[in-house]
Amino acid sequence: MGGQPGWTQQWRAPLRAALDWLGDQIDQLFIQRGTRVLSDPWAAREDYIDVLLNHTPEQIEEFCDQHARKALTPSEKGSVLKLLEMQRHRLLMFTSCGWFFDELSGLETTQILRYAARAVELARSAV
Repeated sequence: MGGQPGWTQQWRAPLRAALDWLGDQIDQLFIQRGTRVLSDPWAAREDYIDVLLNHTPEQIEEFCDQHARKALTPSEKGSVLKLLEMQRHRLLMFTSCGWFFDELSGLETTQILRYAARAVELARSAV
């Protein structure tokens, strides 16, 4: 971490600003799309960990029964899971490992950019 002659972390502020902007866009889309089918999109996001830890058809059904405004079609269930994956990657793009290195192109920072790219990819499919 650091120590190279002339190293700087000046790249951090613009990257953080860009990711903050992207996070805001993703959140707006999540609320816009999520409120159509979820009673409380933020509560669903918090409880999504149960699906991640036990990704079975039964767990997905239980999750949807708990959080959906109505009985969901298979297509709507798929959309809900995409929205929640979008949010998961939105959160992952802020993992701390990406911020404490001297080189923007290092493995750690590259990984948070991959998380951001996946969030964008999922957002595009949700539109």
